[in-house]
Amino acid sequence: MAPTLLHQLFDLVTFRNMPIRRKFTLFVLGVSLWYFVIAIAGIVHQPDWRGVIGIIVAMVIAHALLIAFAYAATRSLTRPLNAINGQVREITAGELTDLEHIHVHAQDEVGELSVRFNALLDALRELATFKKVIEHDDTADDVFGRLGQVFHDKGLHHHQIFAAEEGQQGLRAVFPPSGERAWCGDALLESAAQCRAFKTAAPVESEAFPSICKHFDVTGCQHRCVPLLMGGATRGVVQFVYGGDLGPNPAEFKPRFEVASRFLHEGLPVLEARRLTDTLRDSAVRDGLTGVHNRRFLEEAQGQITALCKRRQAVLGIVMCDIDHFKRVNDDHGHGTGDTVLRNVAAALLSTVRTSDHVIRYGGEEFLLLLHDTDRNGAALVAERVREAVALRETNTGSATLKVTISLGVAEFPTDDASFWEVVHHADEALYAAKHSGRNRVVPWTRPQEGAVVATV
Repeated sequence: MAPTLLHQLFDLVTFRNMPIRRKFTLFVLGVSLWYFVIAIAGIVHQPDWRGVIGIIVAMVIAHALLIAFAYAATRSLTRPLNAINGQVREITAGELTDLEHIHVHAQDEVGELSVRFNALLDALRELATFKKVIEHDDTADDVFGRLGQVFHDKGLHHHQIFAAEEGQQGLRAVFPPSGERAWCGDALLESAAQCRAFKTAAPVESEAFPSICKHFDVTGCQHRCVPLLMGGATRGVVQFVYGGDLGPNPAEFKPRFEVASRFLHEGLPVLEARRLTDTLRDSAVRDGLTGVHNRRFLEEAQGQITALCKRRQAVLGIVMCDIDHFKRVNDDHGHGTGDTVLRNVAAALLSTVRTSDHVIRYGGEEFLLLLHDTDRNGAALVAERVREAVALRETNTGSATLKVTISLGVAEFPTDDASFWEVVHHADEALYAAKHSGRNRVVPWTRPQEGAVVATV
């Protein structure tokens, strides 16, 4: 018990571990006690009553000034500190968007603390607002775009963001989206393993280690490359270039980079969530066997595709494809060989059409091609190239080498009909006409009154 009493007495004497108001109260009481002692000593030795009155008046005035000083000092300290405590409680509770500035006009340490605290509130509020915005963005590319704009706004005008694509060897420039800035040439685009930051999953900085990256070759400039680590793997790289004629000098770059890093830190969890969502969505709209889009994708995307065609007054070539005698392949060689044939045909389709076009497994051994900005004649030419590519493909069955052919029907949206599904039906009719006229050929759909040969389905 004795040590506890000693500690309490020590805290009382030194004003430790007590609120500011109590400290000033004890200070006033202590000073007042000495006022009384001095006043009594003066009164005892003062024979003139007028001198006694003077001492009492002086003591009252001194006490009034002391109390006024203590009140003003207590108020000037407790008001901003209580406000800061309240905001800190809000921050601790996660309420970052409703933070308010601390209004202190004093030119002292408390005023300086308030200014710095307000700057901290602005930074936290900006980060919270940024995170709330990107959480509602639809795609990872939208988030990358916002990050790139933030970096630019923070004074890092020369930077580029690269993202790793699932199943791809290289990196894709996502900001700027056009990828016109290529301080490392095309090395990153061709192979992610060529990027030191991507390969090592660690930041790379040329200021500390000149010529650390053999692919960066901009004379007089420095660079810092930051890997984007998500889900235990590197999913991309952000490259900042500074110094020389590109951006701030090294001393200015460091604080700007620290600010940018905070936004990047907030963006990574959202980017990972978008990546997982995109992966799940992609798996739901892709055929597990061939890797091309499936019927569900067509049903979900056709509205956007047709609306875009109508808005741009563009045409869409639609090609329906069917593998000839596929049932015979399964019957003679087994379903395993049939699956291999389907994968080979899908690979031939993908290698022949443009990356902007869509290859869809429509059902069974049927595939549908959506060729953007391609009229009937152009679609027929693409279909012919597809037919030739499939005919050249070989499938090794173990005991023999198997070749298959396909038949194709071509139609044009919206020329053939304003309904997308009706145009798909027309392409299907043309496909059956190709089947009935000998297979392994391309037949464009024409209206019956124009003399088209349309099979009865």
